[in-house]
Amino acid sequence: MIIYVDLIQFINQTNTVPRRDFIKQVYNFILDLIFPIECLGCGKEGEYLCKTCFDSIKLMDNPTCPVCGKPSFQGRVCLGCRKDSALEGVIAAVDYQKDNLLQKVLHIYKYRFVRDLHKFLSRLLSQYLERSDTRCELLDDAKATLIIPAPLHRQRLRWRGFNQSELLAQDLSDYLGLEINSKALIRFKKTEPQMTLKGKERRKNVKEVFECVDTARVKDRNIILIDDVCTTSSTLNECAKVLKDAGAEKVWGVVVARG
Repeated sequence: MIIYVDLIQFINQTNTVPRRDFIKQVYNFILDLIFPIECLGCGKEGEYLCKTCFDSIKLMDNPTCPVCGKPSFQGRVCLGCRKDSALEGVIAAVDYQKDNLLQKVLHIYKYRFVRDLHKFLSRLLSQYLERSDTRCELLDDAKATLIIPAPLHRQRLRWRGFNQSELLAQDLSDYLGLEINSKALIRFKKTEPQMTLKGKERRKNVKEVFECVDTARVKDRNIILIDDVCTTSSTLNECAKVLKDAGAEKVWGVVVARG
């Protein structure tokens, strides 16, 4: 009876919105009644990450080279590894291995399809980028810089229903005031999920699976590549190779977590 009354009140409050939005709002309302949103850290109802648990996620203190893992200013590729990388560096907000809560959030975001979690993850990225020592040169040249999300194969996109990297890229574009292009880079070959592979297998798995289909938008631009997690940087590096072959100048990876 209480649920019925709540639903009638909700419908009365939303009866002026467009039909598509109305159906979506009713669907979300019913879903929230059956499966209340709870903090993934402490279980408190109301949001996926309460302020206390969100603030408990520790931002990266010691950035490292994405190739060899040695300490490196801003996460730049060190001199000894430049021949092995098309990236200028990878900026990561959190150390994946050191934060169990973030691991849980990212897993639920990607594999339980809770797309609303992008708001919390992009907030972590934004907070990290506010630090003066983590801002790469690309963030200060808006006209020359283009944000591109790591692409999904169309079959995986249909399966998940959204590209987790694209949602983060859009949030970051809004925050930084930088142009975004989600169609210039595509993944034309379906491969095994990277999380099931290690080392050389990861590099082989993403080799020659990406293509730049809009070279005019990429040529002579600096690129910020957005992804959720970077482990060996194989995916970001392969994307960077393709973008530089298409005429891009510098390519930086920006990810929520690394490790």
